[in-house]
Amino acid sequence: MLKHIVLFTLGDFASGEAKCEQLALIKRELEALPALIPALHSLEVHYNENLAESYDFGLVAVVDSLATLPEYADHPEHVRVAREFIKPYLKARACIDYTEPTA
Repeated sequence: MLKHIVLFTLGDFASGEAKCEQLALIKRELEALPALIPALHSLEVHYNENLAESYDFGLVAVVDSLATLPEYADHPEHVRVAREFIKPYLKARACIDYTEPTA
């Protein structure tokens, strides 16, 4: 299994409450994707609790392999969520993909 881990920093918001609302919306939309994208085994979103760090949240998505990652990444529902809920606020993004060792 391939783990696709992405960290995001969002830009400035009018208030902390507005940022929290957007983060909750992003989490809800992203975590709904496994039911819509057959190649996506799971997806979890986690908020960064360490305010001294620059990334606001991260996601961990699981797919079969690097070869099947585009089936998730290019899927219209994933593209829609990224375009509508993340990209308008995106300041920075970092990603790592690795294959989980088998037991």
